[in-house]
Amino acid sequence: MILNIDQNLKMELLELARQLKQEQLFVSAEKTQIHSLYEEAKKLAEDLYHESWIVRQQRTCLEQLQSSSNSMTPKECYSQTNNLEFSNFVDSYKHLSYHESKYGDFLKFLKDNQFIVASLIDSVEKVSPDSLKKFISLLMTSVFGNVAFPEDEVSVIQTVKHLADIQLATNDDPRRLLRKVNCGFSVAVKLLFDSLYSAKLFLTAALHDPVMRLLMEDEWFYDIDPQKALHRFPTQERLRRFGEPSSADYEKKCNDYRKFIVDKLVILSNRFILSMKNNMHCFPSNLAWLVSQVYQALMKTGRHDEERVRAVCADLVFSLFICPAIIDPDPYGITSDIHISHIARHNLMQIAQIIQVLAVSQWEAESKEKDLYEKFEKVNL
Repeated sequence: MILNIDQNLKMELLELARQLKQEQLFVSAEKTQIHSLYEEAKKLAEDLYHESWIVRQQRTCLEQLQSSSNSMTPKECYSQTNNLEFSNFVDSYKHLSYHESKYGDFLKFLKDNQFIVASLIDSVEKVSPDSLKKFISLLMTSVFGNVAFPEDEVSVIQTVKHLADIQLATNDDPRRLLRKVNCGFSVAVKLLFDSLYSAKLFLTAALHDPVMRLLMEDEWFYDIDPQKALHRFPTQERLRRFGEPSSADYEKKCNDYRKFIVDKLVILSNRFILSMKNNMHCFPSNLAWLVSQVYQALMKTGRHDEERVRAVCADLVFSLFICPAIIDPDPYGITSDIHISHIARHNLMQIAQIIQVLAVSQWEAESKEKDLYEKFEKVNL
């Protein structure tokens, strides 16, 4: 009897040992698999950082080429863009040695202390405004990793929020400040919008269809200003269409043409407005949070009434975010590299101007564009 018990116990122990061995092998295999996946994810993250850096530098080259300063020739831009494609990234410890951890700690300190970064941006604007954009771009690429990951996005949003407290909330005319070329807040916001995937998603969803439909209608210049509309025609063509200014039906023909232009602008603008309304579910949540923080910061000062504060928020959304994408949809991928004629680009500028004016209700009742803006639905801020 005792022998049978010992034999059973021996078999159970052997089975337990076999199972433990299998579990050990399974755990070891899982650890190896997790480590392999971690290394793969790490490699993909590094590649993403590298690609985002290359794209940012290439876009900077393009902006320099397009700028009026002519600081870069097309040949230099092409050469630099090609060189960037073959960039060779080297691990920092190979150059910095044991100092690498100090640099890493410093960058992490900046990333975790957004108020200090905002104060630095404000100081650079005051000391060297010409270097402001380059400085903020450097912060975006080095400290915030080109806003490639959600945690970077949160850090940048917090930095811009502190900039609003430092610059907008202390200014007597924040709307005018937003329009300044070298305003730290505006530059940071624009670079943020250029980097956010959620911003590009909203712009593509809201603007692709109306922009593409407008590009198919590039036979006419649709001018908001009625005085400019007639000057689009050569002298002989203007005489053929409208007759002599002294003729009896000249004014009627001019009014009919103006009505045609106004009706077309209203139709085109309403397409954009309706598309934006229908895609508001894609509106970046972090941008919505930033707008609310700007609103609260300005209201707390007690220096501005609610209507003025709402106008600042409208400028933030439309002047810095939506309207630039309407005027130049190419960099945002809205038009899928389709050629935009000079007529279509002019009409896009007119639509952007209309939408911006409607957003802030800045048109006079006796203005020469009264016949245009009165056709839109009135919405009080």
